[in-house]
Amino acid sequence: MERHLPYTRPWSAQHVRDYIRGQRLLAFAFLMAAAAACFVTAFVLFGLCLMLGMVFAALGIPPPHPLTIAPAATLVQFVVYWFVRDAEQPGLSMVRADDTGELLLVKPDRSERRLGWYDQAEGYSVWRSVASVALATPIAAAQAWRHWRRAGFMARANREDVAQLAAYLLSR
Repeated sequence: MERHLPYTRPWSAQHVRDYIRGQRLLAFAFLMAAAAACFVTAFVLFGLCLMLGMVFAALGIPPPHPLTIAPAATLVQFVVYWFVRDAEQPGLSMVRADDTGELLLVKPDRSERRLGWYDQAEGYSVWRSVASVALATPIAAAQAWRHWRRAGFMARANREDVAQLAAYLLSR
């Protein structure tokens, strides 16, 4: 194992750096997608407010200001997304074997997996597609946060332990 460490130390440092950079770039891309979706939502609502404003004006009711409707609609999107969001999927977990004491990687139990309402895994649904488009801003923001958290998790990883694990796997 020791003979592989001079090769695995630079590899682990570079791999961790690349992973962090990639996750942060993905987070930035999702944040830009969320901003674009928020802009499109505000633009569509502005057009609807103009049409509703004409109807309200004809009825003698003062129309709502578009700059108050767009943030309120975005807030409603985030509140609705909170209830229909996809569940965080568990990753591999490490446990010790009872008889030998070895470390084992255990796959998560997928039997209790809860899919998000807008998820397409159960087959195509028009309503799920509409929900995915209508909730594009909070979906993209949630993905940006998820990738930012993954980058933070990897930034806290001990690079020396990663190098030793890689050297151990190479020696076996």
